[in-house]
Amino acid sequence: EIPLEPWELCKILANLIDNAITALGEREKDRKLTVEIRQEKEMYIFRIRNNGPAIPADRQPLIFHQGFSTKREEGHGTGLTIVSEIVKDIRGTISLTSDEKETCFEVRLPR
Repeated sequence: EIPLEPWELCKILANLIDNAITALGEREKDRKLTVEIRQEKEMYIFRIRNNGPAIPADRQPLIFHQGFSTKREEGHGTGLTIVSEIVKDIRGTISLTSDEKETCFEVRLPR
């Protein structure tokens, strides 16, 4: 019932999970990654949470822009843009919350 190709859903989830794993690499211990998948009457909800470092508030509005990355290495800055475009193309939403305790990306896809 999700209005996108299976490979597109894989691209969304793989990118968000990979980013969470990378963020957790900055913690020495007590790493936590949670993937929550829920179904509501009109939406599918996917939440990917981690307890890595917070994404600074001034950078959060830029996180889905082409070329922006919190990673230091070259070759990053396209994944979240692609994810955002896929989600928006099917009239879904993607949001970010991040503080010192947790970073959470939430994707809502219409049924």
